[in-house]
Amino acid sequence: NPDLLTAKIVEQESLELNSANLAAVQRIENWLTASIDAYQTVGVETVLSSPKYQKLVTRAKKAGFDVRMIYVVLRTSELQIDRIKIRVSEGGHDVPAQKIIDRRLRSFEQFAWFVERVDSCYVYDNSDGVPSLLAEKMGPALYCWQALPKDMAEILKAANVFIFKYNDLKISGDDVI
Repeated sequence: NPDLLTAKIVEQESLELNSANLAAVQRIENWLTASIDAYQTVGVETVLSSPKYQKLVTRAKKAGFDVRMIYVVLRTSELQIDRIKIRVSEGGHDVPAQKIIDRRLRSFEQFAWFVERVDSCYVYDNSDGVPSLLAEKMGPALYCWQALPKDMAEILKAANVFIFKYNDLKISGDDVI
């Protein structure tokens, strides 16, 4: 988590916040690349609002890794804005509302790229504080057990992500689930 490393760099190395943040991002990217080159399992937490991890996934796939993704979403950008307000009230950093909305949409665009390439993917809704499985990747398709947020569904449709909705599945009494 770059935020935790940033705080440690500020504390231990006395860098100002922006410089510490940049240093944290660079160190984590270097560590991730070195870990893949050493065939070590890694995990990444990100809002996924930029393509910077695409190279990492491509590198991991070429190295024979099984790439798995857990994607957590909230139903609306308003809920995300409210969560940031709670974080700020608890001493965390603020993010302008428009930036939250823009990141959300970019994240969905990035998700479309990643879901096509990862080996497995699970999408959870954490709007109510208890994660609920919305969808999972099986083979080339994303199977939606519950409705995706509208803005996410629109972006995935525009990106031609192969989606099956639960109601579209034709299961006979002879099928085993």
